[in-house]
Amino acid sequence: MPFAEQTEAIELENGQSIVVEKLSYSSVRINAAPPSGTFEPPRSPARIRFATPEGRTGKIAFGPGSDVIFTVELAGRNVQALLDSGASVSHIDVDLARAIGLQGTGAFQAPGTSGATVAVQAAECPPITIDSMTVSGLRVGLTDLAPARASIGRPVEVILGQDIFDHVVVEIDFGAGRVAFVEPARYRPAAGTRSLPIGRVGFVPTVQVEFEDIGPADFALDLGNAAAPLVIYGSFWKPREMLTRRPWSTTMSADIAGPREVKQASVSTVVFAGWTFRDLPALFVDLDKGKGSERLAGNIGLPILDRFTLAFDYPSSRLYLSPNASIERPFASAGILPWSVAAYTA
Repeated sequence: MPFAEQTEAIELENGQSIVVEKLSYSSVRINAAPPSGTFEPPRSPARIRFATPEGRTGKIAFGPGSDVIFTVELAGRNVQALLDSGASVSHIDVDLARAIGLQGTGAFQAPGTSGATVAVQAAECPPITIDSMTVSGLRVGLTDLAPARASIGRPVEVILGQDIFDHVVVEIDFGAGRVAFVEPARYRPAAGTRSLPIGRVGFVPTVQVEFEDIGPADFALDLGNAAAPLVIYGSFWKPREMLTRRPWSTTMSADIAGPREVKQASVSTVVFAGWTFRDLPALFVDLDKGKGSERLAGNIGLPILDRFTLAFDYPSSRLYLSPNASIERPFASAGILPWSVAAYTA
């Protein structure tokens, strides 16, 4: 036993007595870390139904560009939705919620990638129809998506987040500009497709990336990050003083909380899925708490992910990918950041 127990009576000044238990512990652990996920929000009890016996949608057009934006039906309205694997829950714009009579409860602050927060209320979402797939029972955040619309330049009213990915396989063909959703039991990866394990930091799905001379590091997969190949979190780069040994500048970047000034610099080497990317641009943000940032290096964004045909299989904890024709496309450069090429190494 970890302790010894003794019971005794103690006399009080008023003549009464109480019985107390004395415990003698052999060891005590102070400030022990709580189990992973203790303080994470509960997962959405979403239900997925396919109208076709094949258990998959058709190939849905998205774009233009690499932002996975397409039309969905919500409460009898056709609205534009952004597919964002970096969003822990799905969101509906507050103006749309008001128009369809959707009431929110509670209020909390959700962090964006920059570290700034945005006000969110919770609500039970009406069914969302995506081609032949219907999502019901989704618990969403009601959020002002005006900053996201301004950044993307599209009238996005819905963000489809990780609570969708957790229930289906999501296939994205960036070369063809098509996305499809598949029942996990029916999904079969194409022959020759590379597979990576997906880990979890709390509820955040991650992949390992070889990062300069630091070695493997956990990065979140963020389809909502169109700004940079990598975003490095302050909890990772600040203790390592990563900006003391490289030139850097500042730029403006936007997330769900709006535009913020962030630092930008060049990363010498990143290896992802067997491909080596050299001298690629990265954003260094101040985020050091929330979004699992305490245990993450950062997130990997569209400027890398859109070089592959992808299948996000969260139910089986796998990412399937094969390079497309843009794998060696130079990265867009800003300010001091150089251009880059990719070379396959495995």
